[in-house]
This record gives sequence, C-alpha cells and structure tokens, in this order.
Amino acid sequence: MPAPFYIGSGIAAGLYAGAVLLEMLLFSLWTTLSVTSYVWSQIITLLGFIILTGTVELFGTYAARQERRDHRNWSKGRDTANRLETIRQKLQSLPEQTRLDRVQEQIRGLEDTLRYSDPNSVPALYEVEQLLLQKISLLEDQVSLIATAVPDQCEQLASEALLLIQDIERTALERNSQLLQAKAGST
Repeated sequence: MPAPFYIGSGIAAGLYAGAVLLEMLLFSLWTTLSVTSYVWSQIITLLGFIILTGTVELFGTYAARQERRDHRNWSKGRDTANRLETIRQKLQSLPEQTRLDRVQEQIRGLEDTLRYSDPNSVPALYEVEQLLLQKISLLEDQVSLIATAVPDQCEQLASEALLLIQDIERTALERNSQLLQAKAGST
C-alpha cells in the first residue's frame, strides 16, 4: 500500500486516541454519565474509527492495485523498447563492412516511438499488441539472418528489415490511435 495511506491510517488512529481522551475528560470531569452511556459513547467512537480506517484501507488497496497495474504496463513497454535496443546493439556488433546504419537509425526511431507510447492498455488492443510483439520477434530473426548472411545477401535482407521496421512503426501508431479512441470513448 502506498505511504500516504499508512499516514492516513496513523492520522485516523491519532484522531481515535484524541476522541477517546476528549470523551474521558468531558464525561468524567464536567458531566456525570451512567456507565452504560459512557460505554455506548466509547462503542460509537470505536465504530467511527473502524469505518474511517476501513475506508482508508479500501482506498489504499485500490490505489496500490492501480499502481501495480501501471507499473506492470510501464515495465512491459520498457521491455519492448529494451528488445529493440538489443537488436540495434546486435547490428552495431556486426563487422564494419556489413554494418547497416540506415537500419540502426530506423530501429532507433522505432525505439522512441514505442518508448513514448502510452504504456496503458485496454483489453480490445490485446490482438494488436500481440501482433506488435510478433513483428518485433520477426525483426530479431531478420537481424540474426543479417548477422549470418554472406555480404551479397546483406543488402537484400537489410531492405526487408527496413520494410519490417516500417510495418512495426505503422502497427505501433495504429495501436496508439486505437488506444486514444478507446480512452476518448470511455470518458
């Protein structure tokens, strides 16, 4: 649970302690109450404390769940960007004659697109997001092919990789626009 809710629970406990002390002072010094009336006042105060603490705990649990979901979405998007960075590094590790600067440049742009995309998702986008992950896997395979290809084939494989990167970029932009439409429709 996030720290503000622990603080809120502490404040609720402090308010309860203050209310009990105030009741003890008021009812014992300035008024005379029967024992049953005093017990009922303490029970009502305790019930108020339980309701207040329960409300704080419910909101805290909800906020913690939201925070975990947001973190999970953020880390999923970060993992995708890290996969692209690994692909780019693999290209950089190729010998100088087969290094493909244009492909690396395009991958860097794709990294930025995915890194700055909204990490949150909706269930309706599951298929598009899975398609995006599959295309990134294809790009990984394509770069592996480039790494093992003979120099004559590298240019052909690089042009195929560029087409795949453009396709991934298009899919990412489509996902972002669908997410924007889904969010606009839900508000």
